[in-house]
Amino acid sequence: MASCIAAGQGAAMGLGRSFQAARTLLPAQTSIACRFQAGYVRQQSTGPSEPGAFQLPPKPVFEDKHRFAQQERRFLSPEFIPRRGRTHPLEFQIERKDMLERRKVLHIPEFYVGSILRVTTSYPYANGKIGQFLGICIQRSGKGLGATFILRNIIEGQGVEICFELYNPRIQEIQVVKLEKRTWTPSTGNSYIYLTR
Repeated sequence: MASCIAAGQGAAMGLGRSFQAARTLLPAQTSIACRFQAGYVRQQSTGPSEPGAFQLPPKPVFEDKHRFAQQERRFLSPEFIPRRGRTHPLEFQIERKDMLERRKVLHIPEFYVGSILRVTTSYPYANGKIGQFLGICIQRSGKGLGATFILRNIIEGQGVEICFELYNPRIQEIQVVKLEKRTWTPSTGNSYIYLTR
């Protein structure tokens, strides 16, 4: 029995030595194989027209963020911002679609509180059927299709304010005469509504 154990131990030692020898030879053989394959590839590629030749990567494409912002400026109107609190996504989606369809028919320019606007509307009961009102925008309010703005002007010494719905189909044209933006103050906020008092 002792002879069997000694023979098994000797065989294990011999196996360990052969494994160490194989480990030292293995990196050398793989590096030789890699050198051989690399040399073979170099000899094979003779010109840039072959499919195995080196090709330059495509040039990166840079986007002009300012141009993208100008294109998407029409979506940044205050009436496109969803209402606070719980919203109905389907209702918001339908309203937004209707608003975009209306903007295809009527050009709604960019204007702020403090801008001077000329609004052309159709009056079915007037003689000329068309009326214009020129005034300063004193307030913008509402969201979605219910967005409104108030224009104020003084006619024959009397202050006149008209509230227009932004997406009213009777509005034919909105023209900005003078584009201004009122600065925010803590006492009056962002509107000229104090002029009505």
